[in-house]
Amino acid sequence: DECGILYFLGTNRGTAPWKNPHEIGAVTVSSSKLANDSVSATAICGREVCRCVAVPIKNNWFIVDFGSLYVCLTHYSLRHYSSWDTECLRNWYLEGSNDLKTWAIIKQHKQDKALYGKGSTHTWPVDANGRRYRAFRIRQFQVNSNKHWYLACSGMEFYGEVHDAPLTAAAVGPQIPDGSFFAYTKDFDECGILYFLGT
Repeated sequence: DECGILYFLGTNRGTAPWKNPHEIGAVTVSSSKLANDSVSATAICGREVCRCVAVPIKNNWFIVDFGSLYVCLTHYSLRHYSSWDTECLRNWYLEGSNDLKTWAIIKQHKQDKALYGKGSTHTWPVDANGRRYRAFRIRQFQVNSNKHWYLACSGMEFYGEVHDAPLTAAAVGPQIPDGSFFAYTKDFDECGILYFLGT
């Protein structure tokens, strides 16, 4: 549709005709090694069904980096590639990061059969637990519908709240003073770390 964050950025935040948001510098797309006959990974931010596919290795991936923007996801969409009805994603993680080094699993898909043929699309709800991320990664951890490791994807879209800063400690509760010590007095007392965080 035209309601997602990538579409919005591709229209220069609603002020211009749509262009691929990677090509105008609004996001940065990267991937694990692509097949020789694949289009550029930037196509996953595009509007066309195409042949975009990573080589068959475990943990192959695509990343969309929003740069200075931070997204609290509510939903995300994927689109299968144009070549075959097979090779559909079945087992993958949606992960988030704010430094492109440390990744948190946001959603895990096991034998998810929502993508079923060439050009097929699906949108999944996401419980981000209030967390914001600047980058999102699709990482395949087990074989696809054809029992291969090819990662085929010709489109992504993201939905949710966009912010210009990550979630700070102040936003999620008071900071714990450095060196704080929580001493045991009795089982399930009110002196533990979990009790403190819950208050």
